[in-house]
Amino acid sequence: MGGKGLLAFGKKAGLEVTVQLSPPGKSIGEVVVTGGLFGNPDPAFARAAENTIPQLMGDIRRELQNVEDRRKHPRLPATFPVSIYPIHSDGGIDPPLRGITKDVSVGGLSFVVPTPLRTKYSYVAFDGIKAVAGVAILMRLVRSQKGEEVLAAGSYRTDL
Repeated sequence: MGGKGLLAFGKKAGLEVTVQLSPPGKSIGEVVVTGGLFGNPDPAFARAAENTIPQLMGDIRRELQNVEDRRKHPRLPATFPVSIYPIHSDGGIDPPLRGITKDVSVGGLSFVVPTPLRTKYSYVAFDGIKAVAGVAILMRLVRSQKGEEVLAAGSYRTDL
């Protein structure tokens, strides 16, 4: 989406709001909305845009979040250490990857690790949590996104 371009010294100027969706073929994913001015708009336009851009971004977010969250359990922000033990199909278990949680729920968690998980299933131990010391839970990797570190999410069952 772009705002009305203005001619200032022969160059276009205006406001722009960009929506980046997940790549085609993915049914769910992150959406990034950014907004700002481009070129050299006149001061009155720039002042008006200070209110307009956040309003547009809010409207877009409201429209994109018009589907009710499908999660059964609320996610809670958390930043405690975890140990991830990848499990191979032959039953072998790798040494743990150390990570930090981003959020947890009764049905899963998201966490950051230094390298990608190479297996679909892992045991997860919540380090430093006395109530579950010495216990690991079976987790299925749901998604993984590489950056400087790897942001991953997994699901598990606690109702068994």
